Amino acid sequence: MNKFITLFTFFVIAFSQPSICEWQVIANSGGNLNNPSHYVSSTLGQLAIGKMSNPNLFAFSGFWLPLFGGQPSVKEDEEIKNLPIITKLYQPFPNPFFSSVLIAYSLEKEENTKILIYSLDGSLVRILFNEKEKRGRHIIKWDGKDNKGKTVNKGVYFLRFITNNYQERKKIIKGD
Repeated sequence: MNKFITLFTFFVIAFSQPSICEWQVIANSGGNLNNPSHYVSSTLGQLAIGKMSNPNLFAFSGFWLPLFGGQPSVKEDEEIKNLPIITKLYQPFPNPFFSSVLIAYSLEKEENTKILIYSLDGSLVRILFNEKEKRGRHIIKWDGKDNKGKTVNKGVYFLRFITNNYQERKKIIKGD
């Protein structure tokens, strides 16, 4: 009985405190559910990062998207603004993916940029980007389709990122 009372007391104390929720969502669909004591945001098929805290609880929820040293947000923190921009291809997310994958990269200066998708046998599957791109941080989405608009089969694919003075390759896995 003492264990039950202790556990009950913990939940009463933990959840009766005023809570703060900070949400950062990259989406175009979802919903909210609320009542006098709770507020829940949801996102359908997209990325969401949430932080919930009160004096006794601190929790993160959603899918983490590691981009450029910080969480995605509408306004940039001073710390993130001051990070040097280098030419780099970041890890695609999510990986493995089912319908689409986000590809993040940064460019130190404006230059010709190619983003290509190859199959395991080395065949070109998709030209995602082949233009001059401005300096900065960028994200492009691959919808899992080839150059003809046909959805590719599940399997291993290679992402190739090419600029004037930089090349990098990452593996992407497409699930069912």
